[in-house]
Amino acid sequence: MAAKRKISLALVLCAVLALTGCQAESLPVAEVSPATNEEASVYVLNPAPEQDGQWQQLAALYTQQSGVPVTVVSPEEGSYEAALEEEMTKIEAPTLFTFTAEQLPDWSGYAWDLSDSAAYAALSVPYFAYGDGETVQALPWSLRSYGLLVNDSLIEQADHNFDELSTLEGLRALAEDVHWRREELGFTAFASLGLSGADGHSSAALLADAAARCGADGESFKTVWDLYTANSSREVSELPSLSAAAGLEEFCSGQAIFCLTGSWAYPEIRAALPGARLFTIPVAFPAGEEESQVLWAQAEDFWMVNKDADLNDIQATLDFVAWCLSAPEGLAALQAMGYAPPYAGETGAGDPFAAVCLERVAAGEVPDTGELPETWTGGLPAALAGYCTDGSWDAAAALLPASENTVE
Repeated sequence: MAAKRKISLALVLCAVLALTGCQAESLPVAEVSPATNEEASVYVLNPAPEQDGQWQQLAALYTQQSGVPVTVVSPEEGSYEAALEEEMTKIEAPTLFTFTAEQLPDWSGYAWDLSDSAAYAALSVPYFAYGDGETVQALPWSLRSYGLLVNDSLIEQADHNFDELSTLEGLRALAEDVHWRREELGFTAFASLGLSGADGHSSAALLADAAARCGADGESFKTVWDLYTANSSREVSELPSLSAAAGLEEFCSGQAIFCLTGSWAYPEIRAALPGARLFTIPVAFPAGEEESQVLWAQAEDFWMVNKDADLNDIQATLDFVAWCLSAPEGLAALQAMGYAPPYAGETGAGDPFAAVCLERVAAGEVPDTGELPETWTGGLPAALAGYCTDGSWDAAAALLPASENTVE
């Protein structure tokens, strides 16, 4: 279990408002100019064939602006590494390729040192770079994180203020008032925590995961579970048969102010609520007189530049990547693909999960990077379903850490 971390929720909320209320200090947008060698080019091997159309559009736009040809090849699903192995034997080998964190060690021998690149300089938190201690071998396209997503537009409609969420008790007071007035308002506080299915990214699974990572005991977990479910879109008795995706659907349709979810769902949410003001706050649990929270984040989809490519092609590739991560068109295209680029600069409708994560890591917190989920096994969903049905907490209590104040 992760060690317990206790930080000030109020300070984090101030950081959220600062991030969303003003533009971050920007890296100068990468210059788009003719290549130093008119034959220089970029060859991208893309591991996500479902994004091929978007990558082709991005490549065409960059070529139009810079004059540098960018070729994007997207192998069929499941054949990426085999295609890369074959392509690397050719004279015209890929200059830019993408890996998950697990794949990086196998390909680090091909990595150009990115220490002096504009993209590394723009990386908001160097912690997420991949290297051997002496060189920077790969940089992340995207971060994943989760938290309680907040529709501030609905908070305003309910005559409340985002600042009320600076404590867990403030969250409770706002949620209970909104839920009491739900028929008048047309929405309630929390999106539902559906228990049907074994989706480790469901809201219920994330709540259990957050509790485990920050060291919350069973009593604290029950307090927050009751707060969310008693003030949610659906009756508690419905949760055992409710789809794990139901809460996200409710939030996207404006039926709830809060939804426990992650960056992987943000593109869908932003598309459904284009005009809403969306912020993220950490998941908090009572811990004596304080509140216990967790910072979970993973870098994913690292990119690497081929050190064996022609030097002009390497420079052209570095220029292309810098443009993707600093030019408004490049950032917008990456975000439309579902990436949350952790780089400096104006990100427009950027991912609020990544924004809060980067702010907290920059302030000195070390993120928990273990795989999701840690606790969504061993009968907890069934135990919670039983609690929703018959009101008995015994089965869940047996699976969760006992309170230090429990008297044997």
